[in-house]
Amino acid sequence: MSHRSTLTRRRSAFTLVELLVVIGIIAILVALLLPALTAARRQAATVTCAAHMRELGNAFGLYAHESNGYFPPACFQMQTGAPAGMIYNIDGFDYRLNVPALWDSFIAKYVTKTKQGVSSNSNESAADAKKTVIWGCPAWGGQRSVALGEFNRNFVGYGMNPYPVFNATSPTWIAPEAAATAYEQPHSPVRALVRWNAGGQNGNFLKRTRWTQPSQRMLMADSWNWRVKSRPKPTNGVFPEQPIPNETLAFSDNAPLDQTLVDVFRHGKVPGSNGVRPRSYAKTGGKVAYNVLYADGHVVTEVTQDAAYDSIRFGNPGGIRSP
Repeated sequence: MSHRSTLTRRRSAFTLVELLVVIGIIAILVALLLPALTAARRQAATVTCAAHMRELGNAFGLYAHESNGYFPPACFQMQTGAPAGMIYNIDGFDYRLNVPALWDSFIAKYVTKTKQGVSSNSNESAADAKKTVIWGCPAWGGQRSVALGEFNRNFVGYGMNPYPVFNATSPTWIAPEAAATAYEQPHSPVRALVRWNAGGQNGNFLKRTRWTQPSQRMLMADSWNWRVKSRPKPTNGVFPEQPIPNETLAFSDNAPLDQTLVDVFRHGKVPGSNGVRPRSYAKTGGKVAYNVLYADGHVVTEVTQDAAYDSIRFGNPGGIRSP
C-alpha cells in the first residue's frame, strides 16, 4: 500500500476536535431553533383552540334556534330539598339529585354523539369524550381525579359565563349557588345557574338576548373550571395569582378578593410558583394569552388580563368594592 493511499484514508476520518466542533454547532442550532418551534406549537394550539371555540359558539346558536331563543344554563342540578323524584333528561340520560348537567351536555348533540360529563359511564367513554371539540383546547390536559378515566369529566378546559348582566357594581363575593341570599334572590332571573332545592329554583334558563352587549360580553373562555367568573378588577393594576390548572382549587380557596376563573396563561407562558402557595403561579412574570368566545360568536385571543374582568364585569369605575 502506498504512502499516498494511507494518508488519504487517514484524512477521511473526523478527528475528536472536529467531532466536538460539529456537536457544538448542532447544539447551538437546536438552542436557536427550539424557542421558535415552541412558539410555533403554542401558536398552532391557540389557533386550534379558537377554531373549536367558534364551533362551540355555533352549537350554542343551534341550541338557541331549537329552544325558542334560549341558551343552555351553565349548570342544572337538583339539590337536597328538591321535589321528590325530580329528573331532568338530556339525550337519554337522567340527571337526578346532586348529578349536575353542565352546559357541554346541553350542546353536545350538535358537535358529537359522544356522551359528556357524568353521562360518560365507563373509562372508555370518558376517554372518548376528551377527543371531541368540547375538549377542544390542545393546551388543556384536564384535571386529575379519581373518577372514571382518572380526570375530572366536568372540567373540559372551557368555562361558560352564567352572569349575562354582571357589571362593575355587582358584589365582590358571589355567594354559594345553593344559598338564597339577599344578592341571589333579586338576581336569580338573570343568573344561568339553575339549582332546585327546598327554596325552589335558584337561577333560570335565559334567552340569548339577556347576554347584553354581546360583542363585548364573554360567553365562554379558556378556564380551569366549568364556568367563568371574576371578582372586581384590581384598582392598583396588580393582578392576582392564578391557580395551577391541573390542581383542584376552589374559587375561594386561599384566594385574593380579585381572583378570576379565566385561565389567563393558557396560550402564553406560565410564570413560576411564588414558593409560598405552591398551587398558585406568581403574581408577576409569564405571558398572558387566552381565547374568549364573545356572545355574538366571535373569538379573540386576548393578551391582557383586563379582558378576563371587563368582558364579565365591564370595568371597575371608581374602584368599587362591595362588602
